[in-house]
Amino acid sequence: MSRNSITAIVLLGTAFSLANRSRASVIAYDGFDYPAGSLANADGGVGWSGGWYQTDASGTPSGPATLQVSDPSLIVPQGTFSPLGGKVSKSGAGVGVRLLANPFSLAVDADYYISLLLRLDATPTSKDVSLELFSGSTGNVLNEVFRVGTDSTEYQFKMIGATGMAGPTSAGVGGDAHIGTTYLVVAKIAAHATTNDQAFLATYPGLESGATPTEPTTWTGLVPGNPSWAGNQTIDRIRIVGGAQFTVDEVRIGTTWADVIAPPPVECAGDINQDGSRDLADLAGLLAAFGSMTGDAAYVARADLDDNGVIDLGDLAGFLAVFGADCAP
Repeated sequence: MSRNSITAIVLLGTAFSLANRSRASVIAYDGFDYPAGSLANADGGVGWSGGWYQTDASGTPSGPATLQVSDPSLIVPQGTFSPLGGKVSKSGAGVGVRLLANPFSLAVDADYYISLLLRLDATPTSKDVSLELFSGSTGNVLNEVFRVGTDSTEYQFKMIGATGMAGPTSAGVGGDAHIGTTYLVVAKIAAHATTNDQAFLATYPGLESGATPTEPTTWTGLVPGNPSWAGNQTIDRIRIVGGAQFTVDEVRIGTTWADVIAPPPVECAGDINQDGSRDLADLAGLLAAFGSMTGDAAYVARADLDDNGVIDLGDLAGFLAVFGADCAP
């Protein structure tokens, strides 16, 4: 049977299954469940477009991510979720960038939550490590919108908001950062369509006991007296970067507190483009990779549903079985 015949059969067989699709509120997740070694080009998790890469000092893409993957996961603060996979770290400066499959807008009335596990591992000259959100680029320079992490000169948590780093800064709002302690760091961006956006921060040290943390009734604002910035950007990528010796794990972005505190989301089999639904766009991606095998330029791991190293009829059959079905939230 020719490839064109296969395509026609699949299209006919799937044309009746366009209902019952939904998008989970988890925007992106990576628990770094990868083999030990370089993070370069690692392409797992949920909600991403492509693997991890790096940028140079100006933000220009310059090659694979320089962070390293190792086992086991960071030990999470007591009572929270169980981490998945490994962790990423760097002894000295390191950087990793990844594109979102579903960029999200700050020009609407919406709440967004970001969380990660973070640990400073030594006493370096530079004390900073951050998770940063970007909105595309101007020329070759990435447009930074928001940053959460530790301060470069003090062992304190901070947030910075606004494109070009011209907005308000909040060193110390999340408390002190102690060497060797794992923190669950949770930031919230309250985006507004017609007024300034706001950002909030909560941190939970690894030695803290108790149940899974609930959303604070009173958050720490970005800057006392000036807790907002004008932001109409669309966030399309993140960056993990720092000059400190650091370890990061369990990066999450969502639209609710539960999205970034709950157990890791399960990757949705058949959602090849990771947009939260299994539809004709995913079918097109599978067909484009049909016949390829591991190592080929056209090979897409998410299209290899049976993990046999070849995109074949077995994968088409597997995709048909789930086409149009909801992805688990």
